[in-house]
Amino acid sequence: MKDLEKWIIGYMFLDDSIDVSVLTKDDFENTNFGVVFEYLKNKLENGEVIDVFTASADLKLSPETLEDFIDSVPDLFNFENAIKKLKEESIKRQLKHVAENISKTLDNANVYEILEYVEKRVLGIEVIGERIYETLKETLETYFDEVEEMQKRRLNNEFVGIPSGINDLDKFLGGFKGGQLIIIAGRPAMGKTTFALNIATNMARKGYPSAFFSLEMNQKQLRNKILASATHIEYNKIAHGFINGNERTIIKDIINQLKRVPIVLGKTTNLTIDSLKSVARKLKREYKIQGLFVDYLQLMTKTTDLVKELGIITRQLKLLALELDIPIFLLSQLSRNVEHREDKRPMLSDLRDSGTIEQDADIVMFLYRPAYYARKKVKEKDEHENKAERIEVIIGKQREGETGIVELGFFGKYSHFFDLALAR
Repeated sequence: MKDLEKWIIGYMFLDDSIDVSVLTKDDFENTNFGVVFEYLKNKLENGEVIDVFTASADLKLSPETLEDFIDSVPDLFNFENAIKKLKEESIKRQLKHVAENISKTLDNANVYEILEYVEKRVLGIEVIGERIYETLKETLETYFDEVEEMQKRRLNNEFVGIPSGINDLDKFLGGFKGGQLIIIAGRPAMGKTTFALNIATNMARKGYPSAFFSLEMNQKQLRNKILASATHIEYNKIAHGFINGNERTIIKDIINQLKRVPIVLGKTTNLTIDSLKSVARKLKREYKIQGLFVDYLQLMTKTTDLVKELGIITRQLKLLALELDIPIFLLSQLSRNVEHREDKRPMLSDLRDSGTIEQDADIVMFLYRPAYYARKKVKEKDEHENKAERIEVIIGKQREGETGIVELGFFGKYSHFFDLALAR
């Protein structure tokens, strides 16, 4: 391996057109060789001429030492194969180091902490030919290509971002983007789970695979909500099997359609942030998910220091969204403080007890049902299950856009949100 490292450094003196971007000084087992390599790499990247005498003065090495690197290069030297081999050996050393650390901590550490460590270290190893950065020059050069692609999609009536499948909401938000943390917040009975599940299903139906994890509903309950929304057959009838022959036919047809929809439903309600991150990375690799839904934030906490833990969770989910380049939708329960106001509409200050959720979020959506509070005020039974009603989606924060209110239709008994224009 020492010879290979010498050959690569020696060849860098002989050919200034080579690409060594895949290698770093840490790939060299001999740390002194790594220092020489880094110096030469910087010279090449800056377009500077490499000569032995300048390098000798800068590196404080004798010209004879550097000449020895050059003289060591074989006559039939394949540089590309050499850097590939050196990178492979470097990766093996890094993996060996990870394995040794796992062995040392396996008996005492939490299993999810170990998985987190392994994923970070293994996924952080730069593979051959892949760069984990991009220069400003490179990203500027792609700008107009991106603009042309967006304009082309608009001309073809194609959506630019990831659509929610609810037109009025998509017009306001412009679709969802990778790296975003989207908060869906509200008091109980506002329809948060149904709203999020509708979006997840709509996304998947439009070709954007999604994953939905609920900490209060199992996968069969989520499935039944999806069926109710898709068939417009009452959720209670589907959940309890009170369906007639015609409804059975409708459900069967919808099931055949939904089998092709790429959506994953979580089976566990005992979810920690570490286990969620682990499974999310796996789903990204295996299912290419483009949206992750978590229902809901407060149920993920395990300690008594609620505010601190909520802040840790939201920050880690934001970082996970950036890492996987997907939008993550996080549902959040608002405190009873909302109920003490005359105007029950939620606002950003209602999130203050939820750690750094407002700071970490790119978009904050509050759900508010005026009819629910109107009935509650006169102490009538909430009969939202039986008829459609208006619901306000209050956009309390949008990092790249305006705030405001989007009015939608909500049919509780069908677990279904819809554009009001469709009801006219």
